[in-house]
Amino acid sequence: MLIVDQLRDPFAEARAFAERGRSSEQRAPAEAIGWYDRALATLSGEWSEMLVDVLRWKGTAHRECGDTAEADRLYERSAEIAKELGYVVGEAHAENCRAIIAQRRGDLLAAQQLYWDASEKACRANDARLGSMVQRNLGVLAAMRGDPVQALIHYEESLRAAESVDDEDGVARALNNIALLYADHGKNTDAEEIFHRVLHAARSRGADAVECTALLNLSALHLRTGRHDLAEAGCAEALTIAERRGDRLRRAEALRILAELWAARGELDRCETALDDAMLLTNGGEDALLAAEIWRAYATLARLRGAPASEREALVKARHLFTEAGAWQQVAAVNTILERFR
Repeated sequence: MLIVDQLRDPFAEARAFAERGRSSEQRAPAEAIGWYDRALATLSGEWSEMLVDVLRWKGTAHRECGDTAEADRLYERSAEIAKELGYVVGEAHAENCRAIIAQRRGDLLAAQQLYWDASEKACRANDARLGSMVQRNLGVLAAMRGDPVQALIHYEESLRAAESVDDEDGVARALNNIALLYADHGKNTDAEEIFHRVLHAARSRGADAVECTALLNLSALHLRTGRHDLAEAGCAEALTIAERRGDRLRRAEALRILAELWAARGELDRCETALDDAMLLTNGGEDALLAAEIWRAYATLARLRGAPASEREALVKARHLFTEAGAWQQVAAVNTILERFR
């Protein structure tokens, strides 16, 4: 009788559906959305802290599928209800998630303010796990703006906070970002060692999203260091994971790396097809910085085809997106190439 009574409790039933969603989110975010919908239907719109959390979790599942607009709508609603309820942790989580969306769209100023607000609330609520997430995301902003010292400070703070609460996912993500920073600044051996640690940890936990991201970062490192076969194999593995998860933006990133690889091999038609597919996926996901990187790859393709006008046009489009995002290191790199056209 006790089990029957619990199942008749809408909160207990909603919690069970939400837990199913959480457990399936890493491998199949589209499936998780279905479980979250069942949880929301059970709650019947009654305001509660659980409603705040389920709306946010559903938003993240949409974000992981590349459905940015729907994710933002759900995050905004989650934040509104959390504020009305005085649910500080829920509000902070929603702000952190909305900052990720702003960052994806290239609005780094809005993202930074939201991260600061989330960080203040996380400290007030003594939530080390959330604090770790926010520090990691602030590090990404610093790296994008060309400040590796500040980025590393944020990443190391994120790592310490995640370790303090045995947050394995947070530890893996912080290490992945540290490795990416090392790779971007020529510390290739250290970066590769850390990427392999992250991959091992992600695979042991079935953390597909983290595994896919680490594979893509490691593949990009292999491409830069001339290990093309390893880069291609890593991208193929990442594509398999992304396609299984219905993850448009990681698919786009894998295609972008493969396009650069095929350009290096002189397979220009194959390169163009991959870039076209990547751009379609990226536009739907509203990822401004990934779109800028794809335009930069289009410029390389145009140069290899001996089409300077098309190369310049692609570079100008890339610079515009990088400039809007405040990604000044990338702007400087593109400007250096554009100097050839003066």
